[in-house]
Amino acid sequence: MSPSALVRLLRDAQKLEKRGEVAKAKKVYENVLRIYPLNARAKDALKRLSIRKTPAPPASALNRLNSLYHSGSLENLEKELQEQLTIYPKSFVLWNMLGVVYRDRHDLQRASNSFRKVTRLNPNYADGFNNLGVVMRELGQHHDSVDAFKRALELRPEYSDALVNLGIAASLESDTKTAISLFNRALQIDPINSKVLSNLGVAYHRLGNLDRSIELFKQGLSLNPHCLDTLSNYAYLLMSTGKYGEAEGYLRSALVLDRNNPNLQGYWYHLSRRMCQWERTPEDDIQVKSLGIKTPPVSPWMMLAVEDDLDKQRRRSENYAIGNFPSTRPKVQKKQCAENSPIRVGYFSSDFYAHATLLLMNGIFREHNRAKFQLFLFSYSEISDQYQAELKNQDLVFYDISDQSDAEVIRMAHSSELDIAVDLKGYTEGSRSRLFAQGLAPIQISFLGYPGTMGAPWIDYLIADRTLIPKSCRSGYTEKIIYLPDSYQPNDDRRPIPLPQTRREDFNLPSTGFVFACFNSSFKISDQEYEIWMRAMARVSDSVLWLLSAGNIAERNLRKEAELRGIDGSRIIFATPLGNTRHIERHRHADLFLDTFAVNAHTTASDALWAGLPLVTMCGQQFAARVGASLLKAVGLEELITYDVESYEKRILELSTDRSRLAQIRRKLEVSRDQIPLFDTKNYVNYYEQGLEEACNRYRSGQEPADIFSIQST
Repeated sequence: MSPSALVRLLRDAQKLEKRGEVAKAKKVYENVLRIYPLNARAKDALKRLSIRKTPAPPASALNRLNSLYHSGSLENLEKELQEQLTIYPKSFVLWNMLGVVYRDRHDLQRASNSFRKVTRLNPNYADGFNNLGVVMRELGQHHDSVDAFKRALELRPEYSDALVNLGIAASLESDTKTAISLFNRALQIDPINSKVLSNLGVAYHRLGNLDRSIELFKQGLSLNPHCLDTLSNYAYLLMSTGKYGEAEGYLRSALVLDRNNPNLQGYWYHLSRRMCQWERTPEDDIQVKSLGIKTPPVSPWMMLAVEDDLDKQRRRSENYAIGNFPSTRPKVQKKQCAENSPIRVGYFSSDFYAHATLLLMNGIFREHNRAKFQLFLFSYSEISDQYQAELKNQDLVFYDISDQSDAEVIRMAHSSELDIAVDLKGYTEGSRSRLFAQGLAPIQISFLGYPGTMGAPWIDYLIADRTLIPKSCRSGYTEKIIYLPDSYQPNDDRRPIPLPQTRREDFNLPSTGFVFACFNSSFKISDQEYEIWMRAMARVSDSVLWLLSAGNIAERNLRKEAELRGIDGSRIIFATPLGNTRHIERHRHADLFLDTFAVNAHTTASDALWAGLPLVTMCGQQFAARVGASLLKAVGLEELITYDVESYEKRILELSTDRSRLAQIRRKLEVSRDQIPLFDTKNYVNYYEQGLEEACNRYRSGQEPADIFSIQST
């Protein structure tokens, strides 16, 4: 058969298809394949025709099913679909609708099975592959989801939804530039798609271009004010920039659209805490107990302050790790810790600037024994300042990975031949846990940034102490523990201790009277401790409460809550953010620091103790609720640790009414500052390095990770 005859046959077959003469068209294509068995057009046509012969429900039935979906009656829709599938078991349209129902009900495994059925019944149905990719992403099966999106685009190159989803996949790998390119391609195809605009907004937010991000979110909402993605993503941006009131409105709108979305619920509880809006219904309490445990995963960081429950926080972390960061870390690393060369330690963080993390870590970076340890710092923030410039002048390797994808960073880490990778972020905002899930070094450690278990099989060790994790709390942690002898928290003993250069009046404080202080973030404050603080203020009539400013809404709510308890709102005074040196100096004008419960003061507590300000804490269950106790033990002030709310309130009242005793404690702090373990940086680094060396020795000798106890020298 000549090529021209072949072309005529294929055209004739297409005409037969258009007239609905499927059987005749099929015979023509079969004749073509007998002569040209590899002819792609004929093969694709036969596939298409076999699908057309698959029994499908009539249009009236499909219209009824669509109406049920749009009415929100998912339970009735599922029953109807199951009935239809007994009649039309090979209808890929019905299986696709069933998959959508399961996904909307967060039954991801059934959704996955349904969409896989769709792709088997119709291998040329791009929507089926796109839907499968979305569910695979939500199940944490990243590579499978990418493959599905790519297949959808092969079938339909101008498929904007698949382009967006592939862009989201690139974003998850921190390949923001590729993501933006894919989103822009989708926008060219579909310029009024609010979902595309929303994802572009997220990408520019990650690049730090807030103006462009806000512009895109607003543009998306003008096109579709009910787009869930845009509402939620814009709310997250506003939260991250401290615009809590605006964030609240958009988050409320998102919850109206999807009130059972666990991520939205988690952010709602966290935002409410940021604004000090403490009203909770019995239904809220029930929901909190199951969030991230019986629901799909939520950020454990968002839940730390909501409740102090060691077991639940571990389970939340485990679910979050499995659901978002499936481990692809090699079980057997090619490289061994070198016995006769320095241990190569990589520190990963976005906080290598004037941030609490660097203020604490500076001493470690300075005092690390360079004969035994070689340091590599991987910074994934675009922020740089004088603190970072001074850090770069030390004997270490500094990598800016802010615009590097996960794959590029992993290559850099492997080429650096790290023995140990230290995650200084954990699950806090801006973290890159996916890097650790894929494997950066033979030994991986969680340290300082996240106050709790990561619940992740790809984190080997957690740095802690025996106050934070006593035997009674050990089951709450999946990692092996490197126990330091005093406190887990490092400090820099070269931080300046500024001389008093200000007066109380410079901070809107009364010139006389008692000053209770708490410079913790507002989300750490709950009605439980606030109730106690107000009772203490009622007993100490000349007192004020000095809090860190948290925006107009939080300040208004805190004053309102004070007045509801009989305390004049003007006695609540708010401190504006200051540079570290001036912040330390203003502690001199406070008399007693009051710690919060579920999440204690961390760096904030060390700031207070460094400045000579006594702190009263209540020791709870979880890591975050025991930090105050850890620090107070390391400064020799165990009498300021309490273990229940009654003792906490009693200790506050004792100290605020016996000011000579309080003055003695303050003098003890100031006089012994140079001798107490919390501020002995060299000794701290010695114990810390013992832990790292022991972890490396265990790995080198082929032993599994185990709890390690650094030994105090005698």
